[in-house]
Amino acid sequence: MKSNKYPVILSLLIILAYIGVLIALRINHETDVKYKAYQDWQHQFIVKYNSKQDLINTIKNKKKPVALSEGQGYGMQIIAKAGQKGWAKQSQFERLLAYYLENRITEKKIIIRLKKLLNVLATTI
Repeated sequence: MKSNKYPVILSLLIILAYIGVLIALRINHETDVKYKAYQDWQHQFIVKYNSKQDLINTIKNKKKPVALSEGQGYGMQIIAKAGQKGWAKQSQFERLLAYYLENRITEKKIIIRLKKLLNVLATTI
């Protein structure tokens, strides 16, 4: 009785090829899903503040956006990670950073705000 190994080898090759195709599709699909999620996040949360700055809107109202420092920081981190993957540009990060630097709370800004508050209180008393 002759043993014919070719059908067994052919079957194994077909099975390995099938598994290889499934793995390739899974890897591409995972990347596509992440990219789509990034794009959705970008359209939903990044708001153009002015010609040089963007902010991360932390509420759903696009007409009156609210930026929080935590949201701005996480947004810069997301943009940096997206930039590593080639999904975002350096200029997008710089626009978020420009808004953060312009609006961060410093001692000088607190003192100015306190002086204004004291002036308002002094004129109303």
